[in-house]
Amino acid sequence: IPWFKKYEDLDAFFEEIVGNDKLYIGAEIYRYLFRAATFAKFKKYSKIQENIDKVREEYNKYSKRYDFYNDILKEAVTLEEKLKEGEESVEKYIEEMEYKSLLDWKMEKLLKNKVK
Repeated sequence: IPWFKKYEDLDAFFEEIVGNDKLYIGAEIYRYLFRAATFAKFKKYSKIQENIDKVREEYNKYSKRYDFYNDILKEAVTLEEKLKEGEESVEKYIEEMEYKSLLDWKMEKLLKNKVK
């Protein structure tokens, strides 16, 4: 089964990819931010906050001297604020982050269907 066809079933995707700790290399803080953002993208709102809380736990273990840890926490806090505002706010935030990501990666040609 091709990868994209296998994961058309989102439950399988969440179980085998998002929930699989063996796939992640590096600091755990990234894993939890990825999970929070992925759950937001796929509207699994009940799973977002627990991963944001884990981002905070991991953040407290690291040195605050490094900007990238501060940036990760800031992104998690922003997602948490949007979650408190409501589902529509989360959806809009995720769209904005996708748009920004495409611009950062110089993939403007993929933006033709995106709203600025």
